[in-house]
Amino acid sequence: MQNFLKIVALAACVTLIAGTSMAANGQFSTGGQLGYFTLTGDDFEAAEDGFGGNGFVRYNMDNNFGVNTNVSWNQHGIKDTSDNVSVLSIGVEPRYNFKLSNPQFSPYLGARGMWARQSGSSGDPAIDISANGWGFGAVGGVVMN
Repeated sequence: MQNFLKIVALAACVTLIAGTSMAANGQFSTGGQLGYFTLTGDDFEAAEDGFGGNGFVRYNMDNNFGVNTNVSWNQHGIKDTSDNVSVLSIGVEPRYNFKLSNPQFSPYLGARGMWARQSGSSGDPAIDISANGWGFGAVGGVVMN
């Protein structure tokens, strides 16, 4: 379960960083992207690469603080079977945007809280399986405006 949450949090973090730009202060911005995801770790040795998507809404306040919300979903096949596993995550990320003399770049630091659900079915007859969990951590990066 810990590997599951780490992978979901990392995938969402990489997706957000790769696909976003900063909105003007006091404004909302939205976006999303589609991608191909790989799950790694001992818990996912049988998981194949899978297709998924991500969407976000961001609000930047006038005092350099902002809040991101994020929803990600992806689906993976299981090797040598017709079974699939789906991963859904919903997160919130408050963060502080540092203003530099160069307006092209804005470094940020923040925190992330995320709920994640892994679900699928296995066997014949099919048995539904699922696992839920929470993830928390620090985030940082640079947004190119």
